[in-house]
Amino acid sequence: MNQNTNLPKISNKEFWQRIKKRKYEDVAAIRFVESYFQKTRGHVVAMPKPGKKVILLTSGGLDSTIVWYLLMKQFRLVVYPLFVGNNSFHPQRRALRYFSRLFQKKCPNQYRPPFIVSQHLVAKEINALRQAKSIHPEVLLDVHTSKLPTWGLPHIAGLNALTPVSALLYSKYLLITQNLSVRTIVCAIAAGDGTVVKSQTFSFLRTTMFFLSQFFQDRELQFFSLLLDKNLGYFIEKARLISIGTQLGLPIHKTYSCYTGNIFHCGWCLACQARKYEFRKASVTDRTIYSDYFVQKIQLMKNKATSLVKRIALPGWRR
Repeated sequence: MNQNTNLPKISNKEFWQRIKKRKYEDVAAIRFVESYFQKTRGHVVAMPKPGKKVILLTSGGLDSTIVWYLLMKQFRLVVYPLFVGNNSFHPQRRALRYFSRLFQKKCPNQYRPPFIVSQHLVAKEINALRQAKSIHPEVLLDVHTSKLPTWGLPHIAGLNALTPVSALLYSKYLLITQNLSVRTIVCAIAAGDGTVVKSQTFSFLRTTMFFLSQFFQDRELQFFSLLLDKNLGYFIEKARLISIGTQLGLPIHKTYSCYTGNIFHCGWCLACQARKYEFRKASVTDRTIYSDYFVQKIQLMKNKATSLVKRIALPGWRR
């Protein structure tokens, strides 16, 4: 398979046209932030040159895994992946370990091992919400499953809203321990994500970059998604990304995005349904193992057995 692919781009005008049609976008906020950075540093976002270092927010999921490889192979950047999570046995961590070993072989010069931090942040009052009988639907989109063993602020505010802060703290850690200055943080929010979750909009990306630069007093800091950025020209939907990952020869079926945390994708949660839909949309064979496939097979076997028993029970069936 080809190891490089041209990422599709759109014009600035077309990007604005698409953004203005989206329900959760704040055009005024985007324009304010971009005007600020244009005045203070002469650009809003710029792709680092080959050999430069970036931090990538990764989850073991499909989007961030493909972006991880693109940053190394396509853009020749040295990538410091950051994973936020607690359970070392979670399937996301299994996927992370698998692709970490794979990318170490494929891109030894650009590869750096993932850094893992805990998502525990606060407080017994928030944990008490676990027992709540009614929660606002927007919160439910962020709380992937009520079966999660631990809750914290990320599950209330949305993990996407807080991981950039962890990335900045990681950059300070790299500076202190290895004397490395990393000023660019990349995530893998796809173009369609912000139509469902507010913390995955383009407005969120721009305003978060502004907040981080102000909070840490760093005007050179960058935070952007490789899949959704006006200044870079990217507006890449998940289906297109699946096609790109397939062209690159990546075993993307080994990524993990199910909300249940079970060993196999459940096949029915919101993430699994979206995953199935995007594979069909991309016209790419989905080799993901879904547990609902086995459930359907078992049910089919039960139906056949029941039908056979009914036939046997009919008078004269032997004739």
